[in-house]
Amino acid sequence: MKNEPENQGKLESIGGIVYLMQVLDESVPPDIAPQPDIAPQIVDIIKEKSEYRRLIETAQNIIGMVKSKVNPDEIKIKVVNDIKGSFKKTKAPEVLESVLREGLRELNEYIKNPTPLGISSGFYDLDRMLNGFRGGELIVIGARPAMGKTAFALNVAYNIASQDKNVLFFSLEMNKKQIVPRIFSMISGVSLGYIIKGTVDDEDAERLQLRF
Repeated sequence: MKNEPENQGKLESIGGIVYLMQVLDESVPPDIAPQPDIAPQIVDIIKEKSEYRRLIETAQNIIGMVKSKVNPDEIKIKVVNDIKGSFKKTKAPEVLESVLREGLRELNEYIKNPTPLGISSGFYDLDRMLNGFRGGELIVIGARPAMGKTAFALNVAYNIASQDKNVLFFSLEMNKKQIVPRIFSMISGVSLGYIIKGTVDDEDAERLQLRF
């Protein structure tokens, strides 16, 4: 409230900080000011406004960089870093006691029903090592080119979808025309080579039709 008058050098001319405090006291209804239970709401509002201000500052900085013809890659990196930094600042702290209770609850469930705690990948050994896929985890599949990374990822995606789970699949290497034959082969059991070459016999064609 005092920042703008102070920045313009007019704070003292309007009565100074004492006058502003008086205006603030008079502007808050007496039935609201003494109530401590609204403090969390006020804090939430302040946090929200702070986030808006931070986003505006980030946007203004980006516009300035664009006008200055800064390298586009540098601008993108700054956008990612600024947004990532804002998430770190807004993440609410977790009380250790509640985290331990949640962990104990999951452990008890696992003891009663020793199945993967997360979503099954459809591969027993992988589920045994990872205890299934769970929220908040990043799992990287690494191998040399043409070793079957995409095929494996598609199999996992299909297995998860078969459990009535929603799956979103992104591919930066293959377009949909390259991925679809792999899905056909995976679901029907028909050789991928036959599907790509178009040498599917009547029996395989029937299997494809039955699956779709």
